[in-house]
Amino acid sequence: MRRIAAVALVMVTATACTGDAEPVRPVAASAPVRVPPKVTLDEAARAFRTYVATDAVARGSGDVRLAQDLSRDGRTRIVMAQFEQSLVKGERPARYEWGEPTLLVPRLDRFPHWFAAVAERRSGQARETVLLVFMRVEKDLELREDGRWRVAVHSVLDRGVTLPKAALDAEGYAVPLATFDESLAVSPRLVGPLHATLAEEGSSGAAADLVAPGHHTTRYHADIQRDEQRYQRAGMHYDSIFGAANYPIFALRTEGGGALVLYALNRTTKWEAQTYNVVRIDVPPNALPVTVDPVYRTRLVVEEIHNYVAEVPAKGGGPVRVIGYDGAVTRTSGK
Repeated sequence: MRRIAAVALVMVTATACTGDAEPVRPVAASAPVRVPPKVTLDEAARAFRTYVATDAVARGSGDVRLAQDLSRDGRTRIVMAQFEQSLVKGERPARYEWGEPTLLVPRLDRFPHWFAAVAERRSGQARETVLLVFMRVEKDLELREDGRWRVAVHSVLDRGVTLPKAALDAEGYAVPLATFDESLAVSPRLVGPLHATLAEEGSSGAAADLVAPGHHTTRYHADIQRDEQRYQRAGMHYDSIFGAANYPIFALRTEGGGALVLYALNRTTKWEAQTYNVVRIDVPPNALPVTVDPVYRTRLVVEEIHNYVAEVPAKGGGPVRVIGYDGAVTRTSGK
C-alpha cells in the first residue's frame, strides 16, 4: 500500500571548443560580476511590515477575506480554516505582536520572486518563532500595481530547536537552491515525499534512514497504527494517507553546506463502516469548524494541509530533521 516513486536524474555535460586561429593567452582573474537583486532587503522589510499591519486589521475585525488575500496556494485554505475555527467558538482570531524579523532574501534573477522571514510572534504570554515565505509571480505585477506579496508557506518552529544560520553573501543576501540540488543529503523536491513515506510507514519503512524520527514523522505512523486497530474493533475501516502537495518548494543554503527547505504536505483520513449496522463516526474536534454535521453514519473523509520546515544536511551529513509545522483541517465530507 505504501510506496515511494523512483526518481531518475539525468546529468547533461556541455563541452566548449576553442578555435586555433589565435593562440590562447592567459587572462588575469577578475572578481565575479554581482547581479543586482530583483528583490532588495529594503523591499522585503517593507513587505513584511505591510503583512503584519494588514494581518492585524484582518484579525481585529474577523475579516477572513482580507486575511486570505495575504496568502496563496494551500496557505489560503489553512488561514480560512483557522479563522472559521475561532469564529465558530464565538471568538476573534488570535491577535499577535511581532518582533523584528531576520530577512533571508535570495539573489534572484527571474520570477517567481520570493524571500523568507524569521520572527518572534507573541500572543499574550505565548511566544513562538515563525518562518514565513513571501512570494509573488509575474502575473501579480501585471494585475496589481503594487505587485502584492503573499505568504506561501508559514511554519512555527518547534520549541527547543535552534534554527541553523542561513549562508549569506558579502551584501547580506541569502543563497537559494534549486529543488533538484544534489549537494544535500536529500534533494529539496524529495523532502516532502520522503517525509510522507515515513509518516505512513514508520521506522521500518524505506525512508527511515533518510528522515529522522520525531513528532512530525514517526509519531504520525504510531497514531495511525493505534487508530486503525481501535476503529477496526468498532466495525470501521480507517486509513490516513500523506502526500506531497502540488505547491512551490523553497530552499536556502545554510552555513556548513546544508539547507532549510519549506514545503507543504496533504493528509487525507478516511473512516468507513464495514458492517450492515449503522455506526457512529465522530468528527475530530479540530475538523468541526469546516463541517456541518458533527456525526456521520457510514463514511467520513477529513482533508488537511500542512506547512513544514526541514533542516537538510549536506550530503553524508545524516538524516533530514523536520523542525517546524503549521496546518489545519481544510475540508470534510461524508454521509
